[in-house]
Amino acid sequence: MIRAALLLHLCTAADPYYERGLAAARAADLARAKASFTEAGETASALQALATLYLIDGDVAKAVAARRKAKTIDPQALPPLAVLFRDGDACGGLGDVYWSGAFLLKKLDETNVSDDVAFEGHLQLSTVLEDSGALVEASEHVRRASLLKPDDARLRFRSALLVPAVSSSQEAVNTTYRELENRIALLPETLETLDGISMPGTFYIVYLGFEDASLMTSIQRAYQRAHPPLKKQLVATTKKERLRIGFAGAYWKRHSVCKLLCGIVRGLAALPDFEVVLFDATEESDDWLTWTLGTGALHRPMDMTLSSRTQVQDVDVLVYAELGMRARALTWAHARLAPVQVLFWGHPHTSGLPDSIDYFVSSDGFEPPNDDLSRRYAEQAVRFATPGIYFRRPQNLYAPPISDGAAFRRQLNMTDTDPLYLCPQSLPKFHPAFDEVLLRLVSEDARAKVVVTYDPKKALWLHVLQGRLGHHPRIVFLPLALGDKFFGLLRAATLLLDPFPFGGGVTTLEAFSVCRLAVTAPSLQSVVALAAGFYRRLNIADAPIVDSVDAYVKRAQELAADAAKRGALEAAVCRADGNLFNDDESVEEWAAFLRRASSGAAPAPFSNTGSTTVSGISLAAASTPAVQAVLQDAIWRVAGGTDVEILGVTAAARGSGVDVSYRITSPDLAASRDVAERLADVAANPALFDRAIAEAAAAAS
Repeated sequence: MIRAALLLHLCTAADPYYERGLAAARAADLARAKASFTEAGETASALQALATLYLIDGDVAKAVAARRKAKTIDPQALPPLAVLFRDGDACGGLGDVYWSGAFLLKKLDETNVSDDVAFEGHLQLSTVLEDSGALVEASEHVRRASLLKPDDARLRFRSALLVPAVSSSQEAVNTTYRELENRIALLPETLETLDGISMPGTFYIVYLGFEDASLMTSIQRAYQRAHPPLKKQLVATTKKERLRIGFAGAYWKRHSVCKLLCGIVRGLAALPDFEVVLFDATEESDDWLTWTLGTGALHRPMDMTLSSRTQVQDVDVLVYAELGMRARALTWAHARLAPVQVLFWGHPHTSGLPDSIDYFVSSDGFEPPNDDLSRRYAEQAVRFATPGIYFRRPQNLYAPPISDGAAFRRQLNMTDTDPLYLCPQSLPKFHPAFDEVLLRLVSEDARAKVVVTYDPKKALWLHVLQGRLGHHPRIVFLPLALGDKFFGLLRAATLLLDPFPFGGGVTTLEAFSVCRLAVTAPSLQSVVALAAGFYRRLNIADAPIVDSVDAYVKRAQELAADAAKRGALEAAVCRADGNLFNDDESVEEWAAFLRRASSGAAPAPFSNTGSTTVSGISLAAASTPAVQAVLQDAIWRVAGGTDVEILGVTAAARGSGVDVSYRITSPDLAASRDVAERLADVAANPALFDRAIAEAAAAAS
């Protein structure tokens, strides 16, 4: 018996299709793995592998049937994909999925595919798949779980918000966004439980490339309607000698967020009129936290949950380092925990919470001049003169004093003069809109190569992007380099490419620290245009800032070909980089802003957007230019000026009539508060607006 099993194993192992299947599974290429194992025939090991792959697809019945057939052929056969993970192969980030799938299959088989086991299994696999970057497959498991328990509201929220991290085409991006809007509109009115299932997070939505303040606001208001305890006023402050500022986040360690903001925390804590409290949900701290606390900031380690919100006591201003990277932080952000609440661009995406997050801190350098930012931010945007960051110079901190890029060029078989375009960004930033730049740079110059770095634990994303770019041989993907190797790669580069619509931040600063340039197109970006803002801070004449795809490709090619011009710009960056690193002016601007914001905190902070209901009018009528003009005039009349504009008119959410949404445009904080109070009175007493409409209509006639 043992000998027969051994012979069967040896025969299976020698099968080329089976070996190809294993190789594909190691590379997280699920489609190729499934095809190869199918070609391998009905051996026990191939069937066990197929059972795991069917389960990843969400087909429980087919998966269990394949496992049972494998056990009939050889009861001792082990699931080969789980064995890969057991033996130390990460399998492109899917090893955990293979391992979990094997145990779930066993349990499903033993319970004769119990609905309860299948339901919990779908939830478990959706979470593991999401962590591995397989968001499409995770969505399918949520859908299958919903079929088993259609009344579970948690699944409706989860399935609504899961979107691909890397899309296969621009058409796929548009479809994803359109379907996301439709799903948000159909979210349930009641949600009893907030957990990892019902709050999957909104991290990847921003990478779709839309200015989505309205969508994000709809998402957050759906949560507030369905789970009212989210939105609470928990403010309790007392008069103090010093201004008490809280900073909340989960990345107070060597992480991009801390690299940008920890120096601000440290600098403010050193000021005599500030008391700084760090609310810390970081899972694994390091010496960056020690440095941050070195000037006296108070440290409050805690998880950011509904129950821990009450521990945020007596804070005058609460600053969120980012919102969206971890869903549970939003359980704090929905509530009013301080008189003034602020969001920093650690994850450059609006919170969608205009009623509880008052300000989004940006910079003049990051935003288009005189642009309407209401489509981008639900909060009131604050444009600093400085970048608002304190970025420590990397050299001798976490980078070598001198970096050598020669080894990378040898590895890529490139001479010192061959154009090496580097884009060391996370793969979700590679939007289909950016593909043309990459493909033209390599197709128009036979010597050029584009180098993209990637996380080996997210191989599924890599497959999508490689397929989108046609597996071009001179678009080279390298595993993410760290420390000395990363800075060596920066040195090897001729130029960096700043992607759009979501560009780089910390990587651009690190490139500047070794005198490397980045071509950037701020007008094509949908989030804070960091690279362009950094150039403006350095006051670099003729910086490679462009406004179109054609201009992007042309400027990159010109700089790659002209070493003298490129060298002059690189030298200018290095001469001026003291304006970016260890920037005490940013600390001073933060201090001035926080003093102003706290002094204007009474009455309670307002939202600069809102809506009011107008009865007795149809949506069709309200959509005509003449009626729109009357509504605009009426808004101005009740607001006491012209610092309000209509954003849109929709059918009333409740009752008949229409809801008129508006935005307060006054740049003056005190004036905006006055307008907000008058409009709040109108919302509470619609008759005031009705009278204003009558007056506006009479004036128009």
